[in-house]
Amino acid sequence: MQNLWLPQGVCDSIDRISRQFVWGFPSNHWINWNIVSTLCSKGGLSIRTSREANVMLLGKHVWTMLHNPSKIWVQIWLDKYLKRDSIFYHRDYGGCSYTWSSIKMSAMVLQEGLSFHVGKGNIPMWYDR
Repeated sequence: MQNLWLPQGVCDSIDRISRQFVWGFPSNHWINWNIVSTLCSKGGLSIRTSREANVMLLGKHVWTMLHNPSKIWVQIWLDKYLKRDSIFYHRDYGGCSYTWSSIKMSAMVLQEGLSFHVGKGNIPMWYDR
């Protein structure tokens, strides 16, 4: 889940197994699954869907690429695929690995909730959109 974008069928199977574990077999639905999957602070059990967990784990790679570019694996990915482009604006070309495509898909999902703030002024003005 951390390195590959799981197909929706696999995510559905994992969610079905999670529901069977929580409710038992034969299933006794005493409460709606939407309530079970809400946060503990709001009365739920904080059980995430497998798609949310998949995007979250892949999003850790996106976060590391943005905030720790000195790591060797980040430098390899950046040099191989991005070439001075942002992960949010880069287009995939043929021949990319499935791991890179998975990271890109999670970046597209996470892009809606991210915002950039100018801090110390170390933004590359010529290359950043």
